[in-house]
Amino acid sequence: SVVALAVDSEGFVYVLGTSAEGRRLLRFDFDGVFLSDVSIEGVDFRAIEAMTVDDRDRIVVIDVRGACTVASANGEAVLEFDTLRNLTVANEREVVRGIPRATGGLLYLPLSTVGTVAVFDLETGERLTPIGFPGHTVGQLNFPVAVDVLPSGIVVVLDKMRFNVQCYSPAGRFLGEFGGKGYRDGWMYHPTLLAAVSEDQVLVGQIMDHRIQQLRVPDFVFDRLSREPNSEPQLGMNVMTDGGPEFDPRSP
Repeated sequence: SVVALAVDSEGFVYVLGTSAEGRRLLRFDFDGVFLSDVSIEGVDFRAIEAMTVDDRDRIVVIDVRGACTVASANGEAVLEFDTLRNLTVANEREVVRGIPRATGGLLYLPLSTVGTVAVFDLETGERLTPIGFPGHTVGQLNFPVAVDVLPSGIVVVLDKMRFNVQCYSPAGRFLGEFGGKGYRDGWMYHPTLLAAVSEDQVLVGQIMDHRIQQLRVPDFVFDRLSREPNSEPQLGMNVMTDGGPEFDPRSP
C-alpha cells in the first residue's frame, strides 16, 4: 500500500509504501516505469512514516519517533534533527503528525494533536516560529493534517476536524479561512489531503464521500496579505509555552 508520494523537479516519482519485504522507497520515471529502490544511509525504512521531496530534489523522511533525515537524491544523508525537540507535551509518543511539505528551504510539519504546524530550517534543522495555535474557533487549529505554500508565500493548512482550509501570511499571521462541514460543493467532511495548484487554487481530498475538490482561495485572503506589514518570523518560539500570536480573527 502507498504511504506517501512525491515528485521532484524533473518529474521523477518517489513512492513510500509497504511490500512483502517491508516498507520501501521506490523511484519511478514520469511514465510510471520502475527505476530503483532508494536507500538512505543510516535510515531504517521500517520506521519511516512520512516522506516528501523539497524544491532542491532532496529527500526528506520522518520516522515514528519524529526524527527527520534530509538526504540527497543518491541517498546521502546531509542533515538529521528531532522534530519534537523543545516541544512541551505530556507524551511525545502520542503526537500525531500530518503530511509534511518541504519548500523554500523550510519544512512544514503539521502536528495534528498539538494543533499547530511546526516549521524547520532545512539547512540547520533549527525550529522556527510555528504556524497557528490550538483551539476550536476562527483562526485556531483543531487537528491540522496537511499543509502547502502558495507562490505568494501564503501558507494554507487543512484542518480535518474544523473541516476547512486556514490561510497564514509568510510571517505566520492569520489571514482567513474557507470551507466548512458539509457535503455540498465547496464544503468538506473529514478532509485529509491538500495541494496548492496555483496562486489562488488548491485541491482538497477526502476519503469520506470519495471526492477531490478544486477550490478557489477567497480574494479577502490576498487583500489582507497586501496589507500585511513586512516582518520576519521570530526564531525559537514554542507554541506550547509561549502561546499563540495575538490577533482578532474577526478583523482584517
